[in-house]
Amino acid sequence: MAVISSSNIYGLPMLEKLKQNWRQFEEGAPGKRFQQRFKRRQQAPRSAWRKALFIGGGLLMMAAGLFFLVAPGPGLLVVFIGAGLIAQESFFAARALDWTEIRIRKLATWALGVWHRSSMAVKILSVLIAVALAGASASAAYMLLFAK
Repeated sequence: MAVISSSNIYGLPMLEKLKQNWRQFEEGAPGKRFQQRFKRRQQAPRSAWRKALFIGGGLLMMAAGLFFLVAPGPGLLVVFIGAGLIAQESFFAARALDWTEIRIRKLATWALGVWHRSSMAVKILSVLIAVALAGASASAAYMLLFAK
């Protein structure tokens, strides 16, 4: 009986390899991370099947994420994970994600600045509106998916 090992072709345990890849990604400069990851993947030996698997899996995850955008849950996160898989094999996708990362960082910085400058009443009202919108989205998703 064969013992299933969690090591990959490089001899490192799979979890350690994932941690190493994440550290390299984090250390990359914002706006260049995905392109640097793409270049590292191009230097590693890989087959056409593996490339097709990453692109196909990324497309499948993006489609699932788009479907789940209307349902409560991490739909947008699933879309970005799928795009990240594709970006490992496509320079165009890597550049697009780097461009998107810069824009999202600017938007987040602006939003946090507005949040910190806002009064407590505005913060409470904002949270109440967000909860109401989340509830309305959950109700609409339930009606679309499960109501007859």
